Amino acid sequence: MTHRSKTLEFLIPSYKRPQSFVRAVLSVASQVEELDLSDRVKVTVVDDCSPNIDLAEMSKAISPFSQFVSVRQNERNKGMSLNIRDMVAGSVADFCTVLTDDDLLQQDSLKEIIETIDNLKKEQHTIGSFFVPRYSYLEDGT
Repeated sequence: MTHRSKTLEFLIPSYKRPQSFVRAVLSVASQVEELDLSDRVKVTVVDDCSPNIDLAEMSKAISPFSQFVSVRQNERNKGMSLNIRDMVAGSVADFCTVLTDDDLLQQDSLKEIIETIDNLKKEQHTIGSFFVPRYSYLEDGT
């Protein structure tokens, strides 16, 4: 019997912060490429119908990662909670996690997350969620 590697999807809800969501995507994408995980890790950005945002322009900035990054926009504003709920409900990955558009994935943490997922025994795969430390930054970037 062959063992299928578990998949992980980063869900990035966004609203009115296109440059910020690009930074969030890049913080994940650089680690996906470094670890050669594009077959197991996906990134999905859903903009919640931000006004005056050129989504095509933002998508260009992350186009080198189009193999595992997708960007779309809601037709109407749903609000953050409903946007996140719909993103989670639509995920087909074994695991998904929300990374808000103003946060970054800590360097070298993807390796640890994947190792944790890979070390789960089959009977433990019923976990609903797990949390990792959250690091915030101030508006000035510190």
